Amino acid sequence: MQTEEKIREKIEEFFERTCIYEYLFKKGEPSEIEQIKKKTPIGTWKIESVELGYFINSEDQVVVGILDMKDDEIYPIVARILTERAKIIK
Repeated sequence: MQTEEKIREKIEEFFERTCIYEYLFKKGEPSEIEQIKKKTPIGTWKIESVELGYFINSEDQVVVGILDMKDDEIYPIVARILTERAKIIK
C-alpha cells in the first residue's frame, strides 16, 4: 500500500529529526486526547491530516500522542505504526 509506505517514511523522519529512540504512544478515547491537548508538547509534527505531539512524563519518558486528526484513513495507519514502534513499559 503506497499510502502506508509514505506515512511510514514520514514517521521515520519524525523520529530521526526529534532523536526519539524509545517512547510510549498515547492513544485512546477523545477524552484522553483532550487531556493530552491540555499539556504543552515539547514539539509537534504533522503527518498528512494527523498532528503528533511529544512530551516528557514524570518518569522522564517520552510520550508521543496524537493531538489532532481528521476522521479519514490516515489516522488508523499512523496509530498502528506508532503502536508497533512503541517501547512497552510494564
